[in-house]
Amino acid sequence: MYAQAQPTGDADLASIGALLAEPARAKVLLALSDGRSLPASMLASEAGVAASTVSRHLAQLVDGGLIAVRVTDAGARRFAELGFAAKAGDQSRSCRDWTEQRSHVAAPLGRELTNGFLERGWLEPHARTRALRLTAAGVAGLRSALGVSLP
Repeated sequence: MYAQAQPTGDADLASIGALLAEPARAKVLLALSDGRSLPASMLASEAGVAASTVSRHLAQLVDGGLIAVRVTDAGARRFAELGFAAKAGDQSRSCRDWTEQRSHVAAPLGRELTNGFLERGWLEPHARTRALRLTAAGVAGLRSALGVSLP
């Protein structure tokens, strides 16, 4: 996946200010300001933070409408190697689930990843809510397949 700067409509300036006030997020936006799409690993390096940290910052920038995340040709090939049917150009966005009061990945990419994670046993439904829980297999799978390390 690559991130690309993509302004969207009217903005709440206080929210934008809060996003820009964090130095690592500001560095990510500066790296994207020339219009290039860059992988999260390069953005982490540019911002001087870990990949897991830049992922959180990217999610906040997507939530704030400052960037969009899309699948590139290389990303689509990587997803295919992992058994996901994501297509180049598929966009992901953050969506707020008001019943659970949590953000989640939405759009075609979010749906494909969720279904794939459920099929692999990486996610399982919570017993009493609509939430999903990351399993031990999911933690191991994310580490081995995608290089994502979680605490």
